[in-house]
Amino acid sequence: MSFKDQLLSDIQDVFLNPDEFGEAINLNGRTMPAVVEAFDVAFDQAVGFRPGVSLEGVALHVAEADAPDECRSGREVRFNGERWFVLDANRDACLRTIRLCRELS
Repeated sequence: MSFKDQLLSDIQDVFLNPDEFGEAINLNGRTMPAVVEAFDVAFDQAVGFRPGVSLEGVALHVAEADAPDECRSGREVRFNGERWFVLDANRDACLRTIRLCRELS
């Protein structure tokens, strides 16, 4: 087994495994395993939001093969049935990190 194959296997079997670190999420109608991590959004990161409104952010770590191609900066997505906006989506090894934000109501 090559290093990349082993890495892909470890990502699926350990990191994204719902019994370990991951959880099942729904992103734009697709169910996939992910590690979800909350983070503070600096207002200057979120273009197009109203000044004075509090923002919340989540980072979704998903397998690159599971990540929807439409996740690009500024796009609206549905994360677990709720409306969010993509701050950025980066690829790193076999994972994709999609950072989302939304206004708090």
